[in-house]
Amino acid sequence: MRTRLFPALALSAVLAAGIASATDTSSLGSFLATCSADVKGCKGFAHDLIISARNANYGCIPKELSTDAAAERELAWLRHEANGNPKYQGMSLEDVMWAGVDELWPCSK
Repeated sequence: MRTRLFPALALSAVLAAGIASATDTSSLGSFLATCSADVKGCKGFAHDLIISARNANYGCIPKELSTDAAAERELAWLRHEANGNPKYQGMSLEDVMWAGVDELWPCSK
């Protein structure tokens, strides 16, 4: 949990700043619903998540995977795996996004 604190704070700042003002970040469902109208904003949030994760050495995102490609994978995971999954209902968008990093790029122990 502690390893997620700094990147979580960084992503929280991005969400609170409203960088993508047309993107609804109140929940995963709301976020995905606005992604078709605000593709740039959605990609920006995913892009910032990947940068935050890498800067904090969180997760094991391959170095050879570009930030843009990793953000696209994160968005695809949100749409196809997390959306509608009861495991993620009731979680904040930020927590679901971090769960995506954990699911997509787990670190071997």
